[in-house]
Amino acid sequence: MYNILAFLLIALSLLVILVVIIRKFPQLALIDVESLPEVKEEKKKDEYLLKKFEQKKKMKGMGKQSFVSFITWFKRLQLKFRMYVGFIERQVLTHAQRKRMPQTPEEFDQTMAEVKKLLNEAQQASEQDKLDIAESKYIAIIRLDARNIEAYRGLGDVYFRQGQLEEAAQTCQFLLHIDKKDDAAHIQMAKIAEAQGDIDEAISHYQQAILLNDNIATRFAKLASLLKEGGQHEGALESIQQAVELEPENPKYLDNLVELAILVSDKKLAEQGFQQLRMVNPENQKLDLLREKIEKIESVSTP
Repeated sequence: MYNILAFLLIALSLLVILVVIIRKFPQLALIDVESLPEVKEEKKKDEYLLKKFEQKKKMKGMGKQSFVSFITWFKRLQLKFRMYVGFIERQVLTHAQRKRMPQTPEEFDQTMAEVKKLLNEAQQASEQDKLDIAESKYIAIIRLDARNIEAYRGLGDVYFRQGQLEEAAQTCQFLLHIDKKDDAAHIQMAKIAEAQGDIDEAISHYQQAILLNDNIATRFAKLASLLKEGGQHEGALESIQQAVELEPENPKYLDNLVELAILVSDKKLAEQGFQQLRMVNPENQKLDLLREKIEKIESVSTP
């Protein structure tokens, strides 16, 4: 019974794959995608997974447990296929644009005018939470201009808000492929990683974004929050200090600075932060509590 079900699933998946390729990607004939290094690498990974599955099947037989393992493997393969198809589509679009006959100045102006119009429509749809419409508009832009950064940013945001985290990550990764110094793409990747529960990955992307642009206080504050969540209190304190340096009168940042200074028992820094906070926000109801915590640091440090 399990053998039959497994066979039917494989047959059905192959049929779906064939239909998707026929309907969605007739442009594949334009290039030899098998020669792309990235495609070869993906094929090697899939062949490795298939080989591992076959070995596991031989060891355990095709009982219920083996069938469950097969389903897990099959779902992963489906996900890899969706990402593979998305990658190929973008490669096809880019290649097709390179092969296209050069546009006349008039045709180029017309294309750019259409791109601008679609971009405005996509942004309006996104602001109105009409995400399906926004998605279609951004994709239409990419078909006209396969390296349009604003379209990829918008599309990544739409996927993220739709909960399609893998698609959002893939879109941002391609954006970074276009421009490795796109700090906004790293921020989006950080948000995706955080939503997936990967705090370390989120921290890494925030750090890369800050290296590219260290003039945005909110990024330092968010990095401090993630580092604190990960138990890296010293690093969190350094990060929130940078946020305070950029916005010295932000009461939220000052509050966080005092809290983190208390966590690492840095009495001097806690006192300095407390005085700044008291001057900026004298009505803060936490002042008495923070003062009490600072005094406890003093009592602990006293022999």
